[in-house]
Amino acid sequence: MGGSSPYDQLLIDPNFLNDPDNMDLNILVEGIEKAIYLFENTTAGRSLGARFTSRLLPGCKHFQPRSREYFKCYIRRYSYANSHVCGTAAMGYSGSRNVVVDPELKVQGLANLRIIDASVIPVIQSTNTQAGTLMIAEKGARMLLEFWNTR
Repeated sequence: MGGSSPYDQLLIDPNFLNDPDNMDLNILVEGIEKAIYLFENTTAGRSLGARFTSRLLPGCKHFQPRSREYFKCYIRRYSYANSHVCGTAAMGYSGSRNVVVDPELKVQGLANLRIIDASVIPVIQSTNTQAGTLMIAEKGARMLLEFWNTR
């Protein structure tokens, strides 16, 4: 999919869980194993009555329950990114490392091109990006109006 027409279907492939050594996948499996251990073997877990379900997950029934392969299947089938992507065209001052746009949202090295979206946020946030994106949009719109009103 994807192409040069704006009507082509969008293709976004973040390439999750495809690192060559499966390090990401193995870390997630370890996290599941540790969480289960804590739920089943600590006072806090027992007082909550927490337990891992005995119900087999669709698509992973052919693996031994609680095995590493079962958890890998679970992660691959049921994980998704619920994030607000930002920082792919980081804003900063000329000469700064990994900076794509300047504080006026102009792409460095190109004339007449600005980026006015969440991609200019230089540091990934731990909260929703909506408020920051709206502020960037307001700033960008104001700068464009000023630019065109002075011509």
